[in-house]
Amino acid sequence: MNPRRDMIIGAIACIVIFFFFVSIDLYETVSDFTRDQEGWLLVELLAAVPTLALVTSWFAVRRWLEVAHLNDRLAHTVGQLKEAIQERQAMEEQIGEAYKMAAMGQLAGGLTRELNNVMQPIVTLAQLGVDQTDSEPQKENMGRILLAAERGCKILESSLADPAGGFGEAEEIVPSRGLSGVIAEVAKSVGNDVTIVPRFSDAPGVISVNREEFDSVFTSLLSNAAQAMRRGGEITVGLSAQTFDEAQARVQGVSAGSYFSVTVADQGIGMTDDVLAQVFDPFFTTKSADGCAGLGLTIAYDQVHGWSGRITAESSYGEGSTFQVLIPRHQADEALGG
Repeated sequence: MNPRRDMIIGAIACIVIFFFFVSIDLYETVSDFTRDQEGWLLVELLAAVPTLALVTSWFAVRRWLEVAHLNDRLAHTVGQLKEAIQERQAMEEQIGEAYKMAAMGQLAGGLTRELNNVMQPIVTLAQLGVDQTDSEPQKENMGRILLAAERGCKILESSLADPAGGFGEAEEIVPSRGLSGVIAEVAKSVGNDVTIVPRFSDAPGVISVNREEFDSVFTSLLSNAAQAMRRGGEITVGLSAQTFDEAQARVQGVSAGSYFSVTVADQGIGMTDDVLAQVFDPFFTTKSADGCAGLGLTIAYDQVHGWSGRITAESSYGEGSTFQVLIPRHQADEALGG
């Protein structure tokens, strides 16, 4: 039953019992008072008592019900007011984030132009060093500097031309060859105590992505993995093919079809749950977060989703981290150059 209804019925019962005993007591009192008095009609007096009791009880119950109804309406109004305040606060936070992102966009645009101005002399001097040196080791080192500087210039120029993202046209890439090239470049910059171990399957097919984006995504993942392993160890790069039906695709957050799965697993200290939950958030970065990364992973996240793929991270604090990238897989008539 309704607790309020039980309370009202109990209150009415108490009132009736109260007036019953009051009526008995009043009957005895009036009897004693009018026994020796003339002109008093005991029967009329006693007949008015129940009527007064019922009328009083009726008005008391009505007032009680009205107060209960008003309390319900007040509680409902207070609840609506709280919801309106929460919605307003959420809207204000969204507006604040929008202003913040707009300001960061303007700052990033100006910074991109300044960095582009800085990169041009590096390209020129690196090219000059390659042309003028006769030492093969020095020429090789200057060539690496030139390659990295030219790649940086391409990224900056693309950012200026298309701030919304994207480095240019897509091309067909054999994943194993593309990954091998990235691994070779990253291996030159990590310490001797970090080893990158490729474990590729023989699945045929290609991916259709922009070369600069591909290199950027996996360079970022491998570099962050190397930084996470402060005591050295192995970074395992896995490559396999997977096919998802409709149900499996919903779980993965992609469309049904065939994908290349690339995993980058390190033996670092891992990430806490709080860091893992924010690892792809824009402008999230902390040097003391044991292997987490900031804007680099945010850009990688956007680029992978631009390929109609998905990037996810798994990590346990003290047990390393694993990033998985799903990229749509296409068939090719012949093997392509990496």
